[in-house]
Amino acid sequence: MILLALLAFAAASPPFDITEAKTFSFGDVTAKSKTSAVHADRLIPVVRERIAARFRTLGLTETASNGDLRITASLTVESDRRPAYRKRRSHPYDYRGRLLILIRAGKDNALVWEKFPSFSEDEAKRFEERLHHHVDRAIAGFPSKSN
Repeated sequence: MILLALLAFAAASPPFDITEAKTFSFGDVTAKSKTSAVHADRLIPVVRERIAARFRTLGLTETASNGDLRITASLTVESDRRPAYRKRRSHPYDYRGRLLILIRAGKDNALVWEKFPSFSEDEAKRFEERLHHHVDRAIAGFPSKSN
């Protein structure tokens, strides 16, 4: 049994080399808002465009499908009443977002990179306005082709 596991491990493909990637494509990019104050349909284009912008700066070209890197992202937004000691009349809620970004190798579907940051804002409007900043900070950790 152990011998079979060792053989399977030895036969596994080598780790994905980012320097070989030339293209990227998107799988599902979803947003789900558990609060009516934040509109999920306005968040999806922001997440998608900010991730695409990062990959374009790395010299990769976006394709409709079957890219060397395949990206999926999922954003969930919640709101919660602030504790009484933090309550302000104008902003009684905290708006929290959790973003899951998965990047897989196109050929063998191996996980290349993942990030699961969370962030918050005082106002729903500010959450939507600053989402690009939060996505940029999350995707900035993706390794460049020179690393």
